[in-house]
Amino acid sequence: MGVGLPTRHRRVLAGLGLAAVLVVGALGWSAATHDEPPSGTTVAAPTPSATPEPARVPRHLRDWLAPGSPLPGPGSGATVLDRVDDPVDGADSVGWSLGKGRSARWVLAFVRDGELITYSAVPADSGWLTFDQWLEDLSLQEEGAPGLVLASMGDDGTMTPVPDGAEVVDQALDRDHRMGAFREERDSVFAVAVVRWEGHRWFVMSERYDGRSRTTTIAAARSGTTATTAEDFIAQYSELGKRP
Repeated sequence: MGVGLPTRHRRVLAGLGLAAVLVVGALGWSAATHDEPPSGTTVAAPTPSATPEPARVPRHLRDWLAPGSPLPGPGSGATVLDRVDDPVDGADSVGWSLGKGRSARWVLAFVRDGELITYSAVPADSGWLTFDQWLEDLSLQEEGAPGLVLASMGDDGTMTPVPDGAEVVDQALDRDHRMGAFREERDSVFAVAVVRWEGHRWFVMSERYDGRSRTTTIAAARSGTTATTAEDFIAQYSELGKRP
């Protein structure tokens, strides 16, 4: 990705990411988090055998798959809303947007000879607004790239936009160390930016400590807050984190 978004918004198809589970203080969302190594929901299956075993699939995803198969299909009750073949360069992969009743799942799977090898799956109400955004972000990380990062933090804590068309409209430093995995460390740096991108507002959180860094992106509409500024966002989540 570097300084701009890759031009391959794949649609056949392609934004993590892994869409991962971020915990800020005592709080958690399904959001796009990038650190080293990226933490996410990828689960590795045991060494493949000749016959796929549905028991390898966790309970939260099992009902979405066809009986006796690790893949969505007839008999699962799930509808394939979108499918992207080979979203990860150089790998036998497939992305699905699945619907079932009022629920939806986004899945990236690696398949060999019709058998599931590894996969990542999240509810469709993750930190990204669209399946395309989630899949692009996750696919880039699987390829070893930074992922879909909307803003990055400089040495002085200033947040600057990354992809073309993104605009940082507000930002703030958490000078009181109210948020972040390293908030107990007084020399850690935690910044929040409000970014306007693709017609929506996003909160981008970046944390740095002892040479390690983590950036998390979540759509404002999915943040569970009424915050409109970076400082409001920090204040609301730090207060929520104090609740028992």
